[in-house]
Amino acid sequence: MKKSMYPMSLAACLLAAGPSLGATLFSSDLTSAVDFGVVGTADSAATFGFDYSSVGIPQNSGSDTLALKLEANVSAGAVNSIAVVTNQIFSGAYTVEFDMWMNYTGPLEFGGTGSTEFAGGAIGHDGVTTSFDSGANLTFTGDAGSGTDLRAHENGTLQGLADSTFNPLLTGLNHPNIGGELGLFAPVGAPAAQILLHPAQIEFTRAGAAGFAWRHFIIDVDETAGTAAFNVDGIDVVTLNANDGTGFSASGKVGLLYADFFTSIAGNSAVSFGLFDNLLVTGGAPALTGDLDGDGFVGINDLNIILGNWNQTVPPANPLADPSGDGFVGIDDLNQVLGNWNAGTPPAAGAAVPEPATLALLGLGGVAMLRRRR
Repeated sequence: MKKSMYPMSLAACLLAAGPSLGATLFSSDLTSAVDFGVVGTADSAATFGFDYSSVGIPQNSGSDTLALKLEANVSAGAVNSIAVVTNQIFSGAYTVEFDMWMNYTGPLEFGGTGSTEFAGGAIGHDGVTTSFDSGANLTFTGDAGSGTDLRAHENGTLQGLADSTFNPLLTGLNHPNIGGELGLFAPVGAPAAQILLHPAQIEFTRAGAAGFAWRHFIIDVDETAGTAAFNVDGIDVVTLNANDGTGFSASGKVGLLYADFFTSIAGNSAVSFGLFDNLLVTGGAPALTGDLDGDGFVGINDLNIILGNWNQTVPPANPLADPSGDGFVGIDDLNQVLGNWNAGTPPAAGAAVPEPATLALLGLGGVAMLRRRR
């Protein structure tokens, strides 16, 4: 007897159990591109499993010296950026953690030619948009060489340092060391092993510059409140709120970002890059499987997202329609919605909720489309 390809019936399906408090939702040492997508401009690069000991950088926490290496504006002399994003979508209350190292062309105090580049992290990313134009993010320059060395964006819109959500000790601070008064980052030198390989990597970073040390990012996300709180090396830097200003979706993919917003090319491309290691996403509260639109209820709106993008690859299909993260909107995604149908807080009184029989017909129609594809 052949196995049925029909989606799970409502009577037979089991509700997917959400993660327990603080449970691991996703983890990666970033040595493999599996589970990730890369969106970047032409003159950018992502290298998974890069051995950073080859450029004299000391081992981060972990068992090896492998990490994700990101580069931008390698040779074109133009603004370039890149984002590495998870295939998995996160929603509800969750926490993102990762380690980051920024390297730049020396001498370190003022930086060599083309030394100023940005690196950081994002939540709520759509997985399609290049650069910083999706979700909420925070980035730093490595050399404190920009007019604004700390930048927070909501869907690509730069949030001013005067915003009350920033740590008040950062308000109004700017070039050359916006974190100087806070003592956010102390001056450091390049690793001795790197100086041996590249003698121009002398001197020390300026106070407040983020480069030449492993920095630990923590992003606490609360979708209900619409907030994303960014903490770096134990210091609360900024809390972005989706309910004011530009706004952003707290539900989406996690992104690791790197960009060069200037046209000068690094004097030594071998030492111009950002490293990312130990990406971890944990759940502060159970996530609601199948709630694609993030309204706290699995229903007709979520089903319509699937059906409206059925049988398409991502992109161009809406990334929200691909909760399975396999890059194709199909039966696995449909089953996530059907398997948790009517879970969560019901919609407002009077909203139409299909009966199980109607839903089953829709499911059968989806399977018919699937069979036509085969």
